[in-house]
Amino acid sequence: MSYGSGPRVVPIKINVPEQKQAIQHLLTTSIKQGTFTPFLGAGVSASSPSSVGLYFEIEPGSYWATVQGRFQTLESALGKGNETTRKYIQSLAMNYRIRSQSQGVSPRMAKQTPIVNFQLKIAKLASALIAAFAAGVSREQNPGIDSDDYSVEMSEGEQERIVGPLFDAVEASLALVLDKTRSGGKPRRLETSIIYKRMGVITCKLLSSKVWGKSKVRWIQNDQSKQVHEAKLPMLSALYEECNPFKENQVPHMRLSLIQWLGDLLWYTMRFDIPAYPSSSELAFLASLLLDTEDLPRRAALAEGANALGEETLFVEHLKNWLKYCEGDEHQSTTDFHRDIAELLVQEFKTYEWNNVEGKQEGGLYPIAFTTNYDRCLEIALSDQQSKYHVIYPVLERNRPDQLPDTKWLVSLGIPSSDGPREVVKGVLSEVKDERGFRILRDDDSGSLQVDVQGPIIVKLHGSPLHPVQNARQEPFLVLSEASYLLSMVGPQGYPQFLNSEMSESRRQLWFLGYSLSDWNVRLSLYRQAHEHFINKPSNEFRNTMNRKIDAIKSALLGTLQVRVYLGDLEELGKMIEHSLLSGG
Repeated sequence: MSYGSGPRVVPIKINVPEQKQAIQHLLTTSIKQGTFTPFLGAGVSASSPSSVGLYFEIEPGSYWATVQGRFQTLESALGKGNETTRKYIQSLAMNYRIRSQSQGVSPRMAKQTPIVNFQLKIAKLASALIAAFAAGVSREQNPGIDSDDYSVEMSEGEQERIVGPLFDAVEASLALVLDKTRSGGKPRRLETSIIYKRMGVITCKLLSSKVWGKSKVRWIQNDQSKQVHEAKLPMLSALYEECNPFKENQVPHMRLSLIQWLGDLLWYTMRFDIPAYPSSSELAFLASLLLDTEDLPRRAALAEGANALGEETLFVEHLKNWLKYCEGDEHQSTTDFHRDIAELLVQEFKTYEWNNVEGKQEGGLYPIAFTTNYDRCLEIALSDQQSKYHVIYPVLERNRPDQLPDTKWLVSLGIPSSDGPREVVKGVLSEVKDERGFRILRDDDSGSLQVDVQGPIIVKLHGSPLHPVQNARQEPFLVLSEASYLLSMVGPQGYPQFLNSEMSESRRQLWFLGYSLSDWNVRLSLYRQAHEHFINKPSNEFRNTMNRKIDAIKSALLGTLQVRVYLGDLEELGKMIEHSLLSGG
């Protein structure tokens, strides 16, 4: 069969009674047989409003109510007029499914704190840049627009019009750096110094040397805080020199992706201290923020951003701190969907034990959940069920400094405790068979340690920064950058045979949940994970996915791999799983 094309994907709507009944029967049967196998993507753990549906009802007193209040404060701080900026703020809020101004509620007077002032200046700058960009597009009338990297020339008049918003944003970012009230206390903090540097780079890149010279003088003369600006300007002047300023006859360009990045920056300042697991796009923004470059910042995919960082250690530390911050909040560590999946896996482990005790010819399937997420939501949910579990995850081991590291897959045992799950490394993954011919897990270093399967198995395909390593020679292997994605796909070691066998097991009902097909790396990963199973089971009866919406072009891969698509929310699927478990599934 050719893998270059496939049948057109025809989604099945979960809200149609007849189809919902058929899905319910499929779920009940697969859970009862112990064959339901989830593949969990970032959309399962990311709990921002934009990840949970088209309309988001925010509960009073919740964390997202805090974010909604911050948007309302920003609108109030805007005052009368400024309708363009007001619409920008409202549009950004709605992009994250948040209504920035409740109907019938008068805006309250907002306290002009440094963070609110910075957010206000960023919103005004973004609005000014949108107007300048639109003028450039209208002037150039270029029909071949590449939205990912499209740029327009900035005329001298357009530069003059954005000088005020640019300088205001730089000044506000410096005030954040100097704000002592935000310097400590919270485990999560704004990267204020990095933001200050990025705003300086943006200013340098969007102004020609001619406009820069005139505006710099005017800025000092018109500002009442002349002494403060004189102390600050040397930094900005030096930065302008570092940024390779334009000559008199050169014209700066502005990318559309810069405007998108400013929106991501504003959202980052709104939710940085909210203990909710980050989405892929939020991690991608963090990577772009940490990237030390003199280029204009831009929005990029996570794999691109991590690859550009080169040395990933800094990003990994930020990721670990973010995950730990979220784990520290018992209300945000898991979702109802994680708890549903955990209960399902516990039930399937009982089926696995019963099948093996009965001595059936094939034996029961391991109850496995595959995931490309870095968090421990599922582990915490299983611990809450008082269930032991295993985690299989990759690490890099370097025996000598001058050697390339080897990839090893560790097997740990999770033990429930009142303080959360406790992880104990049991060995390195290999596969042997017992006297009955059933596969077991074993330490392939010493050959002496046999790991009895004591609970469900979680396979962290892209690594786990929060799980332990065996020794000082090992470090977590995280699939973050483009290079690490490709290495995990086509590297000389690849996945262990055990994982390949389990992914290709023809009895499994694979469910790809929480995956967005907008990024090439997700499509590549999905292809890798489904390919072996496709060979053994060409029918789409055994591969499924659920999404709120479907893109006919980006989802073409699903047709090639014969993945059946359901339209609906994960919350609804979780309720159906609960129903199957209650009905004896």
